[in-house]
Amino acid sequence: MGQHEHQNPTPTYLNREKGSGPSPSAKPPRAVQRASGAQW
Repeated sequence: MGQHEHQNPTPTYLNREKGSGPSPSAKPPRAVQRASGAQW
C-alpha cells in the first residue's frame, strides 16, 4: 500500500476536497478508482 500511495497523489487530500470520507481513502472502490483514475 505504501508504494501505491507514493506513486499516486495522497488519496487523503483528494478525499478532503471531494468530502467522500475516510472510507475511499483507505480502500477506494472501483467506482472511485475510475473517477480519480482520470485525474491520476
